[in-house]
Amino acid sequence: IAAGRHAEARSRLEAAYPGPLNSLDSLYYEPLQPTILLAALMKLEGEAKGGEALLRAYLDHIRNSPLNRREGGLPRIEFTTLAMLGETEAALDALERAVDQGRLYQWWSLRDGGFDPDYAAAIADPRFEALEARILQKIEAQREALELQPQLAESDLR
Repeated sequence: IAAGRHAEARSRLEAAYPGPLNSLDSLYYEPLQPTILLAALMKLEGEAKGGEALLRAYLDHIRNSPLNRREGGLPRIEFTTLAMLGETEAALDALERAVDQGRLYQWWSLRDGGFDPDYAAAIADPRFEALEARILQKIEAQREALELQPQLAESDLR
C-alpha cells in the first residue's frame, strides 16, 4: 500500500483472507483489519461505493452482534469504520466513548489507517489529538499503579 501498488496489495490481502466478510456471521469480530484494508484498497482503486458498502455492512454487523450487546458496544471498531466512511464527528464520538470506558485495546494502532484520506482526516482532527493525549495519560496512570502494586500483574497471569 505504501508503495502505491494497490492492486498487488489487494491481491495479496484477498489471498491471505479469502473474503474477510465471509466470517461476518461469526460472533468474533477480528475481521476488522482485513475488512478495513480491503475497503481502503477498494477506495484507492476507484471502487469507493463498493468500499463504503463493505464498511457499512461490517458496521451493521458489529452493531447488531451479540458480542457488541454483551460488551456494551465496540467503540474502537466503530471509530475505525466511521473514520474510513468519512464520518469524522461520529468516529470521534465513538473513540471518546472508548476512552471514557477505559477500552484502550490496541490504542497504539490508531494512526495505522492514515493512508486512507478519510481516516487521515479523522486523525488530523484536533479532537483526535486530545483523545490520544487522554489515552496516553491513562496508560501512564495504569503503568504507575502497576509499579506500586506489582502483585496485581502477577495475579493476572495466573
